[in-house]
Amino acid sequence: MTEFSREADVQRWLEDVIASDSLHETIKGAEIVEKALSAMDSDEFLHEFPVDYLVRLSNLRAAIRVLDSLYSLDIVSNSSRSISSEKGESLFVDLLCCAREISQFVLFEIKNQKATTRETISELMAYEQEVLNHMPFSSANDVMMVVVSRDFPTLLDHAIAGLNTWSRRRVLCLRFSDQGGEASLTVHIPNAWSAIGQKGLPPSGL
Repeated sequence: MTEFSREADVQRWLEDVIASDSLHETIKGAEIVEKALSAMDSDEFLHEFPVDYLVRLSNLRAAIRVLDSLYSLDIVSNSSRSISSEKGESLFVDLLCCAREISQFVLFEIKNQKATTRETISELMAYEQEVLNHMPFSSANDVMMVVVSRDFPTLLDHAIAGLNTWSRRRVLCLRFSDQGGEASLTVHIPNAWSAIGQKGLPPSGL
């Protein structure tokens, strides 16, 4: 049994990282995302706005937006307590944090086994709704989401890309690894569009 064999092990490690305010520094690959987004936004980059370009642009922008929210987080709740305001309902988010300086909430969903990744999106949407139930004057723009997983299979990649692109949510994917017994997080950008004879779209198409 390894140190990070269970989701609870990853959650405890993540809580420690957040409590020490070192989450942003722990994440690898953030600078690559920034460079990719800068290159795609450059005036020197010529394109016809095909859908695959716009989908990737939406995923990059979502990743940067969430990364910018991962400073000075306060842990509001973890999986030991339901966040539901209704008696008898059970909604156990892995981690719910608040970035007080920018008035945003950050939901963390941790998946340590392949068999559970298909549940991720329904859980995130349920938790987002409950946060908005508690904060009725907030909007989806005030709720950032982070998926921490060892794997991002096709179903999960497509679902997260859909949230970032068509639903305009802000979801950051972080690939968890414990190779050599050392835990690490690396940014993962969903890849969910195949260009098959598509025509261009105006940037306002999204």
